[in-house]
Amino acid sequence: MTTEININADSGTTFDDELVGEALAVGDVTLKPVARRSGKRWSMPAGQAGQGKAGFVHISPTAVVVQYQDETEERLPLPIPSKQVLYGMLTGAAAIAASCICIMMAASLWAWRSSR
Repeated sequence: MTTEININADSGTTFDDELVGEALAVGDVTLKPVARRSGKRWSMPAGQAGQGKAGFVHISPTAVVVQYQDETEERLPLPIPSKQVLYGMLTGAAAIAASCICIMMAASLWAWRSSR
């Protein structure tokens, strides 16, 4: 699964595509890994410090394609269990932050009203 990313592309170019790896024969079936590649690439404007190109790439496995001897294929998605945990943590942190902001605003308002 070797692919090249054109770093000379236009500044601010985003990409999101699916990669299929090399087939692997296991017994009577052939397995092909599938991954999602996403990211962004950009270049600095001419004349600025740090001239050059930059970018980031995120690759995550998404599925396995199983090909049987009779040429039928089945796509088996790969669940990401940590994704739900991370979203739960994010939701909890956002709720705590919102609660703290509300408490600070109420305390500030109370102090302002009691000083009048």
